Amino acid sequence: MILPTILSVQVFPAYQGTIIKSFCGTWRQCSEGSTSLYHQKPRPHSGESNLIGAAATFVLTNKELARVQGLGGIAEREKEQAISDQQTAEGSLKAARDAVLVFGKTDAEIDQMIAARKTDPALVVRSPISGKTTSFNGPPGLLVQPGNPPAPYTVANVSIKWMLANVSESEIPFFHLGQPVQVKVMAYPGRVFKGKVSKIYATVDPNTHRVTIRSEIADPNDELRSGMLANFVIRVHDPVEAIAIPANGVVREADGT
Repeated sequence: MILPTILSVQVFPAYQGTIIKSFCGTWRQCSEGSTSLYHQKPRPHSGESNLIGAAATFVLTNKELARVQGLGGIAEREKEQAISDQQTAEGSLKAARDAVLVFGKTDAEIDQMIAARKTDPALVVRSPISGKTTSFNGPPGLLVQPGNPPAPYTVANVSIKWMLANVSESEIPFFHLGQPVQVKVMAYPGRVFKGKVSKIYATVDPNTHRVTIRSEIADPNDELRSGMLANFVIRVHDPVEAIAIPANGVVREADGT
């Protein structure tokens, strides 16, 4: 039986806030790092203000260092102080940029804030993985909190599916992790989906005396559906070559040979 995707992530914003705009929708394709939500915190955070201040200080110290280096006969101590101030300002600016990056801002958006000297109250939530949105609960105006269900949306990697197969308990020694699997489903006659064994369950069903084996099946076009019945072949070892003759070519002699 085919089961849903193996990689599913519930996505929450890093801070409590009200959703301003959503780019998600059920079964919408998302790429890793793409913008999925804009939301606004109840109170503006100080990270962007610190960023603008650090950028202004960095510009000022650069000008001061250039002025000092252009002067002749200036004390060495004053030059060293100017260099120290410039390096300190550079480190503070980098730390301020890193503090804003955790809110989902890109480098381009940070550069724009510095150039405009204006903070942006909207915080960005980006998709952590590539996949499709399997559930959506984040309409504009909704107050969301980190870790408070339901998640605004859930994104899943649908390019790999699970298949559960049942094998006889007497055949358990033949199966191992990583063995290749070939799968056929009624919806796509003649098609073969390939995968590998990813888990062999530790218990035996007391009624059927069968063991469940889970395989990861590649499905790059998202064609397999949860609940489909499948026929499978698991290669337990490499083919063995041997001499063979037709069954009707065997003749039994009178003495039994």
